[in-house]
Formats: sequence, C-alpha cells, structure tokens
Amino acid sequence: MSTSDFVRRAASATEQIVALGIDRDRLLVALKRGLPTAWFGTMVGATLVVMLLISFQPTTDADVFVAEYTLSNYLAILQQSQYLGVVVDTIQIAGLSALLALAIAYPAAYYVGVKLPERYQYPLVLGVIVPMWTLFIVRVYAWMTILGTNGTVHRFLMAVGLVGPEFTLLYTRAAVVVVLAQVWFPMAFLPVYSAMTGIEQTYFEAARDLGGTRWDAFRHIVFPLTAPAAMGGFLLVFLPSLGSYVTPLLIGGKNGFMIARVIASQFLSGYNWPFGAALAVVLTAMVLALTALSQRVIDVRETLRGVA
Repeated sequence: MSTSDFVRRAASATEQIVALGIDRDRLLVALKRGLPTAWFGTMVGATLVVMLLISFQPTTDADVFVAEYTLSNYLAILQQSQYLGVVVDTIQIAGLSALLALAIAYPAAYYVGVKLPERYQYPLVLGVIVPMWTLFIVRVYAWMTILGTNGTVHRFLMAVGLVGPEFTLLYTRAAVVVVLAQVWFPMAFLPVYSAMTGIEQTYFEAARDLGGTRWDAFRHIVFPLTAPAAMGGFLLVFLPSLGSYVTPLLIGGKNGFMIARVIASQFLSGYNWPFGAALAVVLTAMVLALTALSQRVIDVRETLRGVA
C-alpha cells in the first residue's frame, strides 16, 4: 500500500466516524486506554484464569485438563500442616526481609534526602540504583561467596574469635533474610527518599524558631510526612520476597523453603500441576489481599512515583 492510498483510507475512515456521530477525540482516548488494558488482560488475566482452572482439576496421572472439578487440592493445603507451615514461614521471611531493608533504607534516605546538598544526592541515589542493573543471579552468587565457609564474614568472625572453622551463615534462614533485604533494598529506599526530598526546608526552620529539637522536628515533621512512603517501601520489598525462588534455593538450602520452591517442585519434579496451581492461587490471593489492604492506608500511585 502506497502512502497516498493510506492517507485516503485514513481520511475516509475519519469521515465515516464523523458521519456516525462519534466524537473522534473521545474515540482516541478510549483506544489509548482500552488497547493497553486489553493487552494486559490478555497476557496476564488469561494466565491467571488458566492457573485457576487447573487448580480445580483432580490429580491424575494422565492429562491435566479433564472434565471434572474438585476442591480437593485446596482442602489438601488446609489439611496438611506442612504446607500451612511453609506459608507461615514465607510470610515471616518476607516480613523480616522487608523490615530489615526498611530499617536500613529509612535513615539512609533521611541522610541523603534531608541532610545532603542536592548536588551530592544524585550520585548516591545512582549508586543505589546501579546494582539493580546487574544480573540477579550474579548478586546471589556473590552473597554465597561472602557468607560461605571461606567467605569474608566467616573469616572476620574467626579472626575476632567469635566462631569456629565449621561455622557458616550460608544455608540458614537468617542468610535468606539478609540477602532478600539487600537485593530489594532500592525498592525500600527510593520511595522514602522521594518523600524526604519533598519536605520543605521552611518546616525545619519553623521548628527551630519554635524551640524544637532535631528529635522534635523528626517526630512531628519528617516521620508523619514519610510514613506512607515507608509503608509503601515495606510493601515493595515484602511482595516480591513472598514469591522469591532463587534466593531461598541458593542461599537457604533446606532451611530456606518458601512457597515458591514448593510450587516449583510440584510442577517440575512432582508432576502434580493441579496442586501446584492451587498453591500458586493461594500465593496470588495473598498478594492481592495485601495490595488491596495497603491501598486503604497509602496512596500506591504516589508511592510508585518515587520508584519510576
């Protein structure tokens, strides 16, 4: 099709739209909003629907899809305590990781966003973001080296006489928490930093004029204004940690079982797709419930602006 033919057809289509009494501007807005929504619904929604349908299938040795539906997979999750234990452990590890990341990110964001001049802030923020550009698996393997028997941490603890040669931090739950906190640290730092930079310096000047101390300024100005961002940072670390698979596998070993590892084992080695899909639905429901709950407390869009 030549350019002139394309222009004529486009003009003809425009005339038909006008003849039908359709507002062209509204149609363009509807298309701009509808097409991305349709694409997202197809790529993500269809996958979730298929997973949901598989979760209600009975466990068979043959086909996954059969003309039968059952709640047995969900009942098995409730009846078998080891799976509920894995869910509880997953929530605990993800929660501790998010708390640790936020505990480090909050004072760092306060120092960078409030105390430092603006010309020094951007290099430090870039230093926080750059590790996210490296391969995830590379960072995890680096932590395996650091926490291993001959790693930096082990050698230091041996040098000060706190541990023996057989001690190792690797393959422990504590190691999983530390690594998850470090991996997702930027997601906790960026929204808090964004909130810190939005605080007007006149607030601190007014606090000093009124005789307030630095602690008073932090308690009455900084913390109330940044608390929603801190909660958003916690959420941005907690949710991806819930579905973490590589870190618990490589860092935690047998002590790092989280629900994502159990789901993968059901699909890859157990060949029990319906039960694995049921576990995945439970994990998805947890994430959606926590996201919906958080929206009642924080402005998610405003929080994500600090990450974008």
